[in-house]
Amino acid sequence: ATRTVYLGIGGSTGTGSGWLVTTNQFTSTTSDTDGTPKFPRDFNNMPAIQDDFLPASNPIRGLPGCMLDNRLYSESVGGSGGNIQGISVFDGTSSRRVCDIPSHTDGTPALNILSMVPANGRIYVSTFDAGTDSTDVIGRVFEFYPPTGALTLLGGVFPTGFLPYALYYYLNRLWVATFRVNSSATGRVYYVRPGIDTAWTLERTGNANQSNYLCLQQFRGE
Repeated sequence: ATRTVYLGIGGSTGTGSGWLVTTNQFTSTTSDTDGTPKFPRDFNNMPAIQDDFLPASNPIRGLPGCMLDNRLYSESVGGSGGNIQGISVFDGTSSRRVCDIPSHTDGTPALNILSMVPANGRIYVSTFDAGTDSTDVIGRVFEFYPPTGALTLLGGVFPTGFLPYALYYYLNRLWVATFRVNSSATGRVYYVRPGIDTAWTLERTGNANQSNYLCLQQFRGE
């Protein structure tokens, strides 16, 4: 059976200029903006926050896209407020924006979406809202329900200084591992039970120099 893969690409200036489309394992590719998902991530709209061991040209990127029910959901910049982060969906024929990410409690819009993970007919979304280092970065985690477009904040605002970077749903809990920005800081793992908990539970604090967790995965029940 034919399988199509879409890969968002950036132009020479870093702007999201289109998508690479392939049905033959990238033995040949085409750059296409019609009939494919819209809004590939624009590097110019990505935060300039840096980890102190990363080069200045390497901002935090995350994984702002996922598949659910044969539809591709991804980060979208624009919306009713201009440069507002949101979520778009591609159904195989056309793309449309399905929701805006609400501004933070202080009124500032989210800088970008960090991660998107599908589970139980929902999509869990984490954001990077503001800050520059491990003392002041702030983010949030939402539950997005595609049938209604409802976006629900989970566990309140995430603890200051910890970006909710890696998401994983397991044992009816949404697990979140953090990105601390500075390599001398210590990372954490939190969880929340969607629909039950109103605050995040701290599961684990990393050891020295375990500042940034990039992914989560269960193994043999753990």
